[in-house]
Amino acid sequence: DMHVETPVVAARELTRGVRRRRAAGDAGDAPRLPPGSGSFAGGPEPEPSAVVRARVIAARRVQEVRFGGEPIHGNAQMGIREIERYCRIDETTRALLHKAMETRSMSARAAHRVLRVARTIADLAGESEVAFEHVAEAVQYQGGDRTGEGG
Repeated sequence: DMHVETPVVAARELTRGVRRRRAAGDAGDAPRLPPGSGSFAGGPEPEPSAVVRARVIAARRVQEVRFGGEPIHGNAQMGIREIERYCRIDETTRALLHKAMETRSMSARAAHRVLRVARTIADLAGESEVAFEHVAEAVQYQGGDRTGEGG
């Protein structure tokens, strides 16, 4: 399970001007970001869907090869044995995970979920090893588990 926290946006902000443009038959004046301004969150420009799709297909192929002789097909199905084998992390990354477990009151089950997600993030990045930044990103997706509301 992944949890992504986003700011609340009022429905009228999302639909402002939509009815007017539909009635006029013109959607050309829809609000747009200025070129080079990045995403709404201030980050880099989002990847085109075709690029994301290609990365997902490549990551799935990596997982097919990884689990070729095993009864599982993807990272989400990994048990403890597979996590220990395919999600090896260095001591610095292990310290980050332990700190996250303590500060977010994460269970061992949640920590294993973080490692499975980190393995997927590494696969999507084309990396053979799970690195510090992969675990750090996966920890961020565990936001709901801090309060026990996550799955």
